Amino acid sequence: MNSTGLSPQAQQLIAGIGPHRNVQSLTISSMVLVTFDWFLTFDMEVSYIWQAQWGLIKVLYILSRYTTLAHVALTVYCGYSNTPLTWILETK
Repeated sequence: MNSTGLSPQAQQLIAGIGPHRNVQSLTISSMVLVTFDWFLTFDMEVSYIWQAQWGLIKVLYILSRYTTLAHVALTVYCGYSNTPLTWILETK
């Protein structure tokens, strides 16, 4: 025991929680910013991308835009639901 009255194991646990909490906060902040950007630019996306003819730029834009949203959603789901992504890989 030291001056704080905590065992060394408890101090290590508390010290390890800090960086994890920072990562969680950064993940949520990133998700909020990506979602906010998506809502802000959705009307321009509809008028410039959805109404355009199919081409390389449209495909690249859609892949870039929606894979990012899917990645953020899966990251938040896996990080906060205590559920691993193994259910995707399982084949029954």
